[in-house]
Amino acid sequence: MAIYKSHMNVHIPRNQNLTELLHSSARPGSIPKDHVIFEDDLEKRKLTLQDLRQNAGSLANGLSVHYNPPDQSRWAVILPNCITLIEAAHAVLWLGGVFCPINHQLMPSEIAHSLLLSKPKYIIAY
Repeated sequence: MAIYKSHMNVHIPRNQNLTELLHSSARPGSIPKDHVIFEDDLEKRKLTLQDLRQNAGSLANGLSVHYNPPDQSRWAVILPNCITLIEAAHAVLWLGGVFCPINHQLMPSEIAHSLLLSKPKYIIAY
């Protein structure tokens, strides 16, 4: 394993969540909205940057309206590796939550152990 250190001073704003930081630091027009960023065979879907913003934003809005989660609440997400997982992760981050992915193929005792360790307030499951 190698550890690399940069001598550059990088400013990281403390008043933004990860999604806000990514959106504010992205160069306008650097990636077209119709650029495919993810494809999966499970759902037979392609995800563009515009789709991700729209779907994750809609999901975040729905979760916010129905559950009114407090900032930094933990969300366990038990889904297969698919587009829905990516959308759920971004929705949780947009809510200011903590994303705790759990492999859906674990044994029930292992899932229980993961939930015990992560102590989520909310669970999104397959």
